[in-house]
Amino acid sequence: MIKIAFQEWKFVGLMGVILILLTFLPIIIGQIATPSDSVFLGRQTLNSPDLSVYYSSIEQVKSGHYLFKNFFTSEPHSYFIFDPFWLIIGLFAKIFSLSSFLAYQISRFLLIPILLVAAYYLIAFFFQEKIKRKICFIFLLFSSGMGWLYGFSLKNFPEIPTDLWVPEAFFFLSCYNSPHFIVSLTLIILIFLLSLLSFERYRPVYSLAAGFCVLFLSLFHPYHLPTIFGVLLVFIIICFLKEKKINFNYLKYYFILLLFALPAVFYHFWLLQNFWVRQQHFFQNICLTPSLLMVLLGYGFLSIFALIGAYILIIKKVKSQKDIFLLSWLGIQFFLIYFPFAFQRRLLEGLQIPLVILAVFGLFFLKDYLKEKPIFRKYFFSKDNLLRKIFFLWLFLICFFGSNLTILLNDLSLYLKDNSRIYLKKEEQKAMLWLKNNTPEESAILSSLENGNLIAAISLRQVYLGHLHQTAQSSKKKEGIERFFKKSNDAEKIFFLKENGIDYLYFAEEEKNQALFSPGEKEYLKKVYGNNEATIYQYRDNQ
Repeated sequence: MIKIAFQEWKFVGLMGVILILLTFLPIIIGQIATPSDSVFLGRQTLNSPDLSVYYSSIEQVKSGHYLFKNFFTSEPHSYFIFDPFWLIIGLFAKIFSLSSFLAYQISRFLLIPILLVAAYYLIAFFFQEKIKRKICFIFLLFSSGMGWLYGFSLKNFPEIPTDLWVPEAFFFLSCYNSPHFIVSLTLIILIFLLSLLSFERYRPVYSLAAGFCVLFLSLFHPYHLPTIFGVLLVFIIICFLKEKKINFNYLKYYFILLLFALPAVFYHFWLLQNFWVRQQHFFQNICLTPSLLMVLLGYGFLSIFALIGAYILIIKKVKSQKDIFLLSWLGIQFFLIYFPFAFQRRLLEGLQIPLVILAVFGLFFLKDYLKEKPIFRKYFFSKDNLLRKIFFLWLFLICFFGSNLTILLNDLSLYLKDNSRIYLKKEEQKAMLWLKNNTPEESAILSSLENGNLIAAISLRQVYLGHLHQTAQSSKKKEGIERFFKKSNDAEKIFFLKENGIDYLYFAEEEKNQALFSPGEKEYLKKVYGNNEATIYQYRDNQ
């Protein structure tokens, strides 16, 4: 039985308040700093184009659709995507009449405490001592690696350390970036915790609860199925070998989880077989894990302390199930991030958890070892004092929080500079809303990539090019837009618009900077809306 004292929950609450303040402070400042003629998009430097995908899903539900459509590509298709997570967020926005921005941020705020409770229960399962639980929790919430050095001495490297650009790989950045990362991480934790409890007690309720978590996770974020089933399978096999017998309760539990995952697996397979735009998204969504050096730099000192902790468990003569599970989790997940999946980088999510738990084993081993050395006992293990606490706080900030702080400060600097990627002119927003309210739902819009990304979310109209992964044949379409704006003659432009089923041209600052022609001078383009920032032209087929 996992026992957690009330004082520990007070500590969890305090850490949660600090985490929420840190992850919401840039957004609050961005909202306050918004120029009077603009609206704040809520974008960050991390995964900026993906935010419009989430907003588009929320807006689709608010418009009365409970299956989703890919508005980031112009090919005709129906509403065919079932995503329970964004459906729930969309219903939340619809019921309370919230904007996509508010629904996104409020859901992030409401989901973080659930993640923290799940994480602390998992930590409490592995550690009995309160001090180890608390230190492990602090490291899990706030630690990152040494990627912040990239700005000083690593710029000659061809890659960027993961802690500067892969939010799902880190607990803090997951909480900062997106509610769907928060939920997927929560579900991974719950599945493994319920599995461990089930292996200990063989209660069907744990199997069913874990099964529903697997089903929900695999419907909206199926990337993590290899991690879940790979870790559990290796753990079960090692337990069989250790005990020299087959435990059929373990096998029964494993197959229950498989049964819950199968409907989602068949569903995703059916989508790929029947929807060309889904196939294109799948083939273009290449997320490869960076080099080993960048991953190790991303986790920084955690990697070193975790290796020490893993070594301690490996050399133990008698290993508990907890020891075997931790080693299986770290080893299999680390193996999977370089397995030849197109989405291998996404499998970094959750890896920080066994790293942190093992790192705490390593830290306390080093503490006990160094405590025997006179010089360390004199300066670091004497009676508690304020200076020593301040020293360790600064040491933690430098060695473990630097990259998180770098990202926060970078976003703050963008929010305070009236950056066009962060703030959208109200006049442009009005033009995009005009498209939503005055054009047929099946309309296809031509614009720049940047504006297409926003039109798909705000206008709920399909765009020719709006996202490098979501847009079918995005590389080809980037070249097509460049030819249309810069190289083609009128006959070629007309052929392009007709061939691609384009109904409207959105023309604002981004497009003006690319185009070598004036749309208003073309007979085949009729102005149907205009303001100081944006003009909308309708393609007229006179042939």
